This record gives sequence, C-alpha cells and structure tokens, in this order.
Amino acid sequence: MKLADISSKDLSTFETERRKGRTREGRRVSVVTVKRDHACLSSIFSSAEEWEWVTRNPVLPYIRARAKKGVMVENDSRERYLDHDEERLGLFHMPDTIREAYVLAIDTGLRAEEQWGLRNRT
Repeated sequence: MKLADISSKDLSTFETERRKGRTREGRRVSVVTVKRDHACLSSIFSSAEEWEWVTRNPVLPYIRARAKKGVMVENDSRERYLDHDEERLGLFHMPDTIREAYVLAIDTGLRAEEQWGLRNRT
C-alpha cells in the first residue's frame, strides 16, 4: 500500500489486527506496542511530508481521536528500585549460575524480556 493511500480506516484495521497478535514470548500485544507502531508510522509520514511525497499525516488525527475516546490509554507504570540491602540479600541467596545475570540486570536496568532475548552472535 502506498503511503498516500493510507486512511484512518486503514489505521483502525491495522490496530484491530495488531491487537489480535502475539509477542515472541506468546503474550498478547499491549496498548503500548500498538501506540509505538503508530508513532513509528507517524514519523515515517512526517518525513514523507517533509520530502513532499505526501500532503498529510493521517496518523496524528487518528491518534488524537483514539486518545480522546480513552482507547489508547496506557496503564500507570510502576518503577521500583532495590536498595543496597535488598541487592546484597538477593545476591547472597541466589544460585551461582544466575548471579552474573542478576548483576547485569541491576546494573543495566534491562527488563527480563530484553535481557533473556539477547543472543550471542559469535
């Protein structure tokens, strides 16, 4: 499909189909993922407008309309940091086989999916 042919109806169909999808881990695709997909497409449209390939970005009004209806609302995120005592206690009680992975996660802030999804390319 050409960028110039994409309409709000196409965006709605995309959203519906995307929400039916699954992640590599088998979980349902989240609202955040769908929002990021729309943001990426909007960025592509913005560049295409700048290059005069298209005359409008249909994603922006679509996103605004969805937000007004409360459909594309994210859950409140929760951040929690271990204090030094919790970190030491965790390191003391865990098996040696995962201690380095635990330290990597603490030091980098990687989420479990991000950390365990890393692959050695050698």
